[in-house]
Amino acid sequence: MARRATGTIEWQEATSASPGHWKARIRLTDGTRPWVHYEDLQRRVEDEKEARARAKVDSETAKRRGVTMAPKDSPRPPKGSRETVSEYFKRIDKNRQAKGHTSTRSDRSRFEQHVEPTIGALFMDAVDRRDVERVRDDLDRKIERGELAWKTGANVWTLVTSIFREAHRGKRSEFRVREELGNPCADVAAPERGTKTAKTFLYPSELLQLVAAADVPAEWRCAYAIATYAYLRAGELAVLEWPDVDLDHRRINVTKALQADGTIGPPKNGRARAVPIEPVLVPLLEAMKREAKGEADKATGLVTKVTLAANAARVIRRHLEVAKITRRELFPAEGSTVKPLGFHDLRATGITWRAVRGDSLQIIREHAGHQDIATTDGYVRLAEGIRDGFGEVFPELPAAAFRTTVRTTNGARRSKVPGTADVSGCRRWDLNPHSLSGTRF
Repeated sequence: MARRATGTIEWQEATSASPGHWKARIRLTDGTRPWVHYEDLQRRVEDEKEARARAKVDSETAKRRGVTMAPKDSPRPPKGSRETVSEYFKRIDKNRQAKGHTSTRSDRSRFEQHVEPTIGALFMDAVDRRDVERVRDDLDRKIERGELAWKTGANVWTLVTSIFREAHRGKRSEFRVREELGNPCADVAAPERGTKTAKTFLYPSELLQLVAAADVPAEWRCAYAIATYAYLRAGELAVLEWPDVDLDHRRINVTKALQADGTIGPPKNGRARAVPIEPVLVPLLEAMKREAKGEADKATGLVTKVTLAANAARVIRRHLEVAKITRRELFPAEGSTVKPLGFHDLRATGITWRAVRGDSLQIIREHAGHQDIATTDGYVRLAEGIRDGFGEVFPELPAAAFRTTVRTTNGARRSKVPGTADVSGCRRWDLNPHSLSGTRF
């Protein structure tokens, strides 16, 4: 008859790092016998009888679940130590970075600003519902005072709940430090949500007006056209190279994106995709490729330096003014439920156009790279209410968008549209792509 799983208990004398407490040695299914310490506030046992009962439960649980010892290189905290919330977050953040997750830098910033000051110093095994509620209440105060956007608060809350979900029922055993203690976020109400801002987009006539504006630098006009017609994210467009553009088969292969920390990683959601090239965009790409000459066969970017500009959102709004595009919704007043147009909204423009055209929801989702079909459905619902009088989507681009580059006698570069006079792209500092990216074209 198999031996019953009961565990062996011992008393651990107090040390400088840990108070005196009971500990149990339990046998795992791989034959190893690790020590389980009962020194923390929620798992602490006060007498030998309780320790034996607890050891028996832990031993039977390990046997029933087939628990084995974690590998020696597993990022488990040192034996007998207690981990703070900050220390635990650093462990899981390091693991997520190794996996190539794209949101690690943003999550670190959110944790350091909005979570660590409140519960960072607490031990993971001592955090309870009241502590989590303090984080939530702090976010509510910041949102109420206007110090924090409600959407950012929602992202911080998602981070908090994911930390404790991992600690409670995570996939990897070395991160399950609260398996028996439960999830302190369970049934805790989320922070207040504000008014959801409406989607911002350009009408086809406005996009044509923007890319035809002579006082907008040609590099930016090309970037605006590609971002809209191929609905690429700014980070995807920033690292788009000529080998990714398959003009023969009319598609753009999106396999990488610029990350927030300046490195190159996978696209959002980790999904590579192929975006069909709209027929009216082909002539522009062909013209740009001819201008690139031999460089087009190498791993060189199309509009890299433009999309790397840190203030691209401000620049595009200035370019709208230069192009005499003055629709009120694109320049909302403070407190409006419509957000100002940014570079990313060119992607939203292209997706909106596809929905207005009546393209299949599933196909739009696949080409846009949406993880959740509800995101795509939002564009389809919007299109249903604006289709009448919207204008022809993906219109033929004006001749002004097809540029060649010539050099003046002093070596400066100028954009020249065939059949027109030279137009300098650097007349004013706020329109000068050199001043925006810090790099010469």
